[in-house]
Amino acid sequence: SGINAEYWEFQTFINYNVKLFIEIMAELATFKEFLQNYIRCTDECFRACVNDFSSREVGEKEDKCTTNCTDKYLKINARLLTRVQEHNEILISAQRTGK
Repeated sequence: SGINAEYWEFQTFINYNVKLFIEIMAELATFKEFLQNYIRCTDECFRACVNDFSSREVGEKEDKCTTNCTDKYLKINARLLTRVQEHNEILISAQRTGK
């Protein structure tokens, strides 16, 4: 009947929009996490590497320090992410086997 067709059409519309909303929120959360990491990295590396404010130019020592600091920060974050993923896989496996 017409009411059932309208109901299913409305349900499909709602389901699609809820799914879309959840996907957008997940993307925003990922972007927010990226921004927080970026801010932490720049703040930590700036504090560690930039000490001389007598010149507008970035010195060679500061440049090298910030490059090394940023590289190290990115590698540490990548390694941590890998370890978290490995740990999650162990937890999921344990839940499946009931341990």
